[in-house]
Amino acid sequence: MISVFDYQNYRHFLADFLAYKKSEEKGFSQRDILKKMGITSSGFLANVLSGRNNLTTTQVASLCSVLKLKKAEAAYFETMVLFTQAKTIEEKNTYYTRMVKLHKSKFKSLKPSQLSLFAKWHFAVIREILYFFEFSGDYKELARMVDPQITPKEAEEAIYELEKIGLIAKDASGIYRQKQGIVSTGDEVRSFHVSRFILETMKRAERALDETPSQERDLSVLTLKVSQQKMKEIKTEIQMFRKKLLRMVEQDSDQKQVYQCNINFFPASKRGE
Repeated sequence: MISVFDYQNYRHFLADFLAYKKSEEKGFSQRDILKKMGITSSGFLANVLSGRNNLTTTQVASLCSVLKLKKAEAAYFETMVLFTQAKTIEEKNTYYTRMVKLHKSKFKSLKPSQLSLFAKWHFAVIREILYFFEFSGDYKELARMVDPQITPKEAEEAIYELEKIGLIAKDASGIYRQKQGIVSTGDEVRSFHVSRFILETMKRAERALDETPSQERDLSVLTLKVSQQKMKEIKTEIQMFRKKLLRMVEQDSDQKQVYQCNINFFPASKRGE
C-alpha cells in the first residue's frame, strides 16, 4: 500500500499512488479522479505532477475526498502541498515543522538523560543488535556480534548503561529487549556525547572504505557551491531524508544486521563577498 506519510513531496506521492492504483485496479484511469473532482481538463493531473501547475486549496480538499484519505492523512497531505509549493525557506520550515508534528510514527525523542546512549560508539550498535540477537548474559558472544569486535567488558558496560537509562530491559524469560522502538535526538541537538559519537562513526566509515566490500556499503561525497538560502534548503532536505530512512526501517520486518548511516554537510571554503 502507498502511505502518504512516506512522502515529503505531494507530487511524488500522487505519481506513486496513481501507478499503484493502475496496477491494482483493472480499468482504473486518471479520468476517474478528474471526473470525481469535477475537472474537465484531461491534462490537469499531468501538469500538477510535472510541476507546471499547483493545486489550489479547493482542489486539495476535493482530492483528499476522492483519494479517501482519513482525517490525519488529509491533514498531512494538505500540509505537504503547502510545503511543496512554498516559495521561501521560511515558509518551507514552517510547513515542514507542521508535517513532522502530523506524521504518524513510533519515533521517540530521547530525554537529555538518555543522550549517554552516544557516550561510546558501540552503545547504539549493541542496542540495535538486541532487536534480533537474543542476549541473556553471554557478553563474549555479544561482543563478537559487533563489527569491529569489542571486548566482553565493553559489551557489559554497554548493557549496564543502556539498562540504566531505560533503553533496554530484561523480559520475563531473561532476554534483554529494546524498551522503545526507533529513537531520535531530534534535529541539531547539541551534546558532547552526540558530537563525539559522530566523530567516532566517521572513523568507522573510514575503516569501511578500506575493509567492507563495495556491494555492502555506499560511501560517496559531493563538493557543491551553494547560496545561503540553498544551504538552508539542503539542511532541511537532509533532515527529511533521515526521517524517511527511519520510517523505512520502522516498516522493515526482517532486520538481521546493524548499519551506520553518516550524512555530512559542512563548509569547505570561506564565504565570498
